[in-house]
Amino acid sequence: MKSKHIDTIAMVRKIRDKDAALYWKNKQEYFKIVKEAGKKLAAMRAVRKVHGA
Repeated sequence: MKSKHIDTIAMVRKIRDKDAALYWKNKQEYFKIVKEAGKKLAAMRAVRKVHGA
């Protein structure tokens, strides 16, 4: 389960780094992407709680 969590963190970092330029150009679009990533993280946390990890 830990590697999946690390992959998620890496995914979020990659999104953040890639979209840093987008942030300055188009904040609406940037926050939409960030919210989507947040939803994925929340879903993964919920799954981990259910499985008692």
